Amino acid sequence: MTRTIQILTILILVACSNGPGDEGFIPTTQIIRVEVEPDTVSRGGFVTFTCVTKDSLSTEFNYKWHIVGVMDTLTQTNKMRMQANSTKYHNIGIVNVWNINSPWNSINKEFSYYVRQ
Repeated sequence: MTRTIQILTILILVACSNGPGDEGFIPTTQIIRVEVEPDTVSRGGFVTFTCVTKDSLSTEFNYKWHIVGVMDTLTQTNKMRMQANSTKYHNIGIVNVWNINSPWNSINKEFSYYVRQ
């Protein structure tokens, strides 16, 4: 009987633990901010995006940079430089970041920049 209670206790603890896919799971990777330099650029000029991340378990990340209607790029560095050829004044982007040790657990942050026409 005691053995059965011990097994049930272990099963309950395992079933209640946080892990990938669990709504209570807190990712170890955090995006502190996305720096945009310069935040306003002339059309044809270059803009650099830097994603400042923090992680208690790793220093190796993958970054997916998406700028709506402009580009999608995957990098393994926290910086991405591109030529600003957009015809829109206000451009919105999203960077998706994941620790290479836990790719199922990604986070993202929105950023924006302006292009003088």
